Amino acid sequence: MAKEEGEKLICKICGKEFVFSKGEQEFFAEKGLKNIPKSCPECRETRRKGEEPMLEVKCDKCGKAGLFRKKIEAKRVLCAECYTKEKSAKTPQGGDLGGPASMAPGEPLGGEEKA
Repeated sequence: MAKEEGEKLICKICGKEFVFSKGEQEFFAEKGLKNIPKSCPECRETRRKGEEPMLEVKCDKCGKAGLFRKKIEAKRVLCAECYTKEKSAKTPQGGDLGGPASMAPGEPLGGEEKA
């Protein structure tokens, strides 16, 4: 039996390659459907069930995998733990930036002593 060929496409949701087979193309033509599918069969099935497709993405720093509902298009992806470590390493004394929002009411500004 010959392998069924078709058009290779990339899923807009998960980014995986999938084949829009000749049989599917004929089915689409019979039904009068003009647009080709933009998502793979697995993501389409998940959406039909009323669920959001979950995509696995790895942290660029530690390699830990996490699940996201949409394809991540950021330059870097960090897990919560690596993000927290990186953020605390960039701030003074490893804490927050110490701006007015983090100060207690009545606390003096700029290191002034209370009278």
